[in-house]
Amino acid sequence: MKLEKFIIKFYRFSSLKEIGKIGLGASGIVVLIGLISFLFINQGSDASLPAPKYSSSVQYMTIDPTHVKKEDAYFHLFLDGIKKNGGALVLGTSESGELNKFNYWELLNSDSTINSQFSVLYGAGRSCERYIPSIINNPEHWNGIELLVFINPVYWREGLDRFNIEYHERYMDYASLRAARSRSKHKDQIDILFEGGKSITNAGSSENVNHFFDDNIYPLYNKRLRGLMGLKKQEINHLTPLPVTNSTQFHPSKEQLDAIKSEINPTLNCSNEFLKKEENPTLTALNLSSEYRKTSLHYFISLCKENNIKATFIVGPYNRILAKKKGQSGEIRQYEAVLSQIKKDLTKENMPYIDASGISSVNQTFIDQQHHSKYGGYMIYELIKKHWNEKMDN
Repeated sequence: MKLEKFIIKFYRFSSLKEIGKIGLGASGIVVLIGLISFLFINQGSDASLPAPKYSSSVQYMTIDPTHVKKEDAYFHLFLDGIKKNGGALVLGTSESGELNKFNYWELLNSDSTINSQFSVLYGAGRSCERYIPSIINNPEHWNGIELLVFINPVYWREGLDRFNIEYHERYMDYASLRAARSRSKHKDQIDILFEGGKSITNAGSSENVNHFFDDNIYPLYNKRLRGLMGLKKQEINHLTPLPVTNSTQFHPSKEQLDAIKSEINPTLNCSNEFLKKEENPTLTALNLSSEYRKTSLHYFISLCKENNIKATFIVGPYNRILAKKKGQSGEIRQYEAVLSQIKKDLTKENMPYIDASGISSVNQTFIDQQHHSKYGGYMIYELIKKHWNEKMDN
């Protein structure tokens, strides 16, 4: 009788409804755990990948940044392919990003009259010191490579003139840093560039978090979700091919140049789009005596000399027109002083450079306080092309 009453009570609608809620919730939790496991649980780090099956006889345009950070077989193949094809590698910061086919390296790759092709590594805060550990650890892959290294004077401003933890975590690998420091002849300089060695010798939990993001969170979109969407894994995960160059001589038409110049406000030398968001843009003051920037440039140059790295530097412009319009005479003097010192240092070190700082006074060459415009990219391309053709003729 008691069992009969229990069965009747158990199968009442209200009871079934509650059981259904519990069952649905439990099922949802199971599905969520399965999804998280599929997406986030490490399926093998790129650092442990075997030598890639791509050909080292091919030059690629760029490479997934995790391979550069880990200094793995893909990055070594990327460097070797540039050397074997007589190409060059462009190293730049955020000013060297894509500009809808109008940044300087994009135009160089579109010009069939230039025999070389240009691979590129760029990103905010990705200045030359980021590659110092890799050169120390793997000199055989860097030896003999042709480089174009962009120097943006804005990196002498406060916040960018010293160790930056955000950029450090983004680009640097602790294991590689420790290896480089142990091999380096100049540990004092390594310590200046990488926070007194603390981040190298006592990484601890920070290193574990860094590896978790590199091996799990970062690949979530690039390696798994995009793979499910049917996109080509080679282009996403590893190496991006160079664009196909037309056989005819390339040169932007007057109409094209007029169109890209019209995007820039001639009064402030900034893009119309940028000025809609920023009402009062100005240049930030610079640190003329930055030990970090001085060490970065000189240590990088010394490694280039030691390893037969054929580096040509591009001394970049600043938005002088904006600073002048805003009455920033002090900032103008600072930028001019930094540019002058950079050129003196390069001359003293007997390093070739392309002086693009004259573009600072040319209108419609910037999109904001620190990034050149498409027209600015075109002007830099013209300077590099002239230098490159003269170099190849000699």
